[in-house]
Amino acid sequence: MGETIRIKCSKCDYSREINIGQGMFDNRSENVIKSFEGDEKKHVSTAMESGEAWNFYRAPGFCVVCNDYYPYPVFESEAIDGGCIIGRCPKCHIAGTQVETDTAGFPGSMKCPICSGEIISETAGMWD
Repeated sequence: MGETIRIKCSKCDYSREINIGQGMFDNRSENVIKSFEGDEKKHVSTAMESGEAWNFYRAPGFCVVCNDYYPYPVFESEAIDGGCIIGRCPKCHIAGTQVETDTAGFPGSMKCPICSGEIISETAGMWD
C-alpha cells in the first residue's frame, strides 16, 4: 500500500500532494517497465530477466526543470550497476533530479519552489 504525502511550505501557501510507495499492481513486470523510458527501460527489463530479486516503488523528488515535486519511479536490483535506477520526471521527462529514496529522510534540505522556505511533509492518506 502506498502513502499520499502533503508537501507544504512553512512560509508561503505552496502545497502539493504526491503518491509515494507502491500500489497493488505496481509489481507487475509490465507496469514496472512502463514506468521508465529509453535506456532506463532497457536496463530495468534486463535486470528483471536476470532472475535477481528486485524492488519497485515511487519516491518523492524535485525536478529542477519543472521547479516542483513529483513521485519518481525507483527500481532497485543487485543486477544493476549502482543497485538503483531512478526514472525521469513524470511531467517533463528529463533525467537527473534530486530524489529522496529514503522517504524517512524526506524532505531533508529540500526547499519551497516558490519562496525557498522550509518544506514540511505529512501523511495525507494511503492509496492502493
